[in-house]
Amino acid sequence: MDYQKYISIRHDYILLPEEALTNTTRLRWWQPFVINNGIVVSGFDRAQWALDNILIGGAEINPSQLVDTFDDEGISHEENWSFYPNAVRTAGFCGNPSFHLYWPNKKKDQTYNILSSRELIIQPGYMIQFKIVVGCEATSCGDLHSVMLEYSKDARLDSWQLVQTQCLPSSSNSVGCSPFQFHEATIYNSVNSSTWKRITIQLPDHVSSSATQFRWIQKGEEPEKQSWAIDHVYIGEACPKLCSGHGYCTTGAICICDEEYQGDDCSVFNHELPSYIKDNFESARITEINWEIIQGGVIGNGCGQLAPYAHGDSLYFNGCQIRQAVTKSLDLMRASKIMFVLQIGSLSQTDSCNTNLSDPNTALSTVL
Repeated sequence: MDYQKYISIRHDYILLPEEALTNTTRLRWWQPFVINNGIVVSGFDRAQWALDNILIGGAEINPSQLVDTFDDEGISHEENWSFYPNAVRTAGFCGNPSFHLYWPNKKKDQTYNILSSRELIIQPGYMIQFKIVVGCEATSCGDLHSVMLEYSKDARLDSWQLVQTQCLPSSSNSVGCSPFQFHEATIYNSVNSSTWKRITIQLPDHVSSSATQFRWIQKGEEPEKQSWAIDHVYIGEACPKLCSGHGYCTTGAICICDEEYQGDDCSVFNHELPSYIKDNFESARITEINWEIIQGGVIGNGCGQLAPYAHGDSLYFNGCQIRQAVTKSLDLMRASKIMFVLQIGSLSQTDSCNTNLSDPNTALSTVL
């Protein structure tokens, strides 16, 4: 390993030769010294070098599943992960009572924070599921330090891509985007993940290989980044209907349903669900009954009355988190329609209700 090749930092991946495959093998990295006239030259001027992230092992056949809740005491979690620098196993961060991996970001040493899986066999139709929280302690909208979920199919190359890229109406013709199927990229920050959030993704076919690795990485040269944590990771064969968004997938592609849900795919609610919603946002009690999540918005009149179609208060969105309203579960077996009144910005472009018409990023002016 010559300095001319390694004067810039390199990441190497070497297959062990057959001669090294014994039950008493030792490996060493060493730098030669000089003997001059039978005398050892100590050579303080020899090139200094540094070594990190050593992994010796692997398997002839990679596993096809990874399950880790980080809860079990006395059980090694090392076999699932290659590296997770700066992480600590803890409980209680951002209100999660179970154990999880947590990056407190207290060192202020400008290093990246990473959780890298071991190599896995990933087949078409597999899924990934995990819980994540980023920046729950953040008090402002600026300086986002996103955590990206990426994959690589060749550990010999330092080449990583997002597991899922953003698909919006403006990007529907992009590679990997299907018509009328919209989703965010696998990028998580205090805008979309400031509270613990379960992420469930059907893995795209291009991720499949016999040696796929996944990593969550928080980049940035800033000495101080937002804290984040990961819990309840599952990678493997897809559970029935991905547990319908109401459960965790676990060993054997079996769903563990959330409270109040049951069935092989967690699609059956334990009691009767409402069959309609009607909300004009004049009653906080009714709004609380109807909605499971309201983020980035409050009941108000920041855009004025939406006359002539609606009057009084409305659900007004101007927050710096993800702006969304999610209903509670409904029984829509006999439903036929949805009606609503919507205004995005305003013709008068007031301080509290406007849109930047010159911004080329049309996603900032779109509601799905």
